[in-house]
Amino acid sequence: EALPVLRIDEPTLEMTFKVNNSPFAGREGDFVTARQIQERLNQQLETDVSLKVSNTDSPDTWVVAGRGELHLSILIENMRREGYELQV
Repeated sequence: EALPVLRIDEPTLEMTFKVNNSPFAGREGDFVTARQIQERLNQQLETDVSLKVSNTDSPDTWVVAGRGELHLSILIENMRREGYELQV
């Protein structure tokens, strides 16, 4: 007999992630291109069922939706520690 389907709440908070284009870009991170950030976000989607990533009109900008400030801040901090550099 199959287990009952779990209901996962929809994301409640959205943030815009984009490639860092400030004058200090590239000084703190190793992964700074749109392709690298997109691949990392796609990797996160495989394990984080409550995360949603949407593309925008700009190829270097994404709308990332999560369950709250803590959820998204953990993602941002993990990416920073892994060497990703982006603007939020």
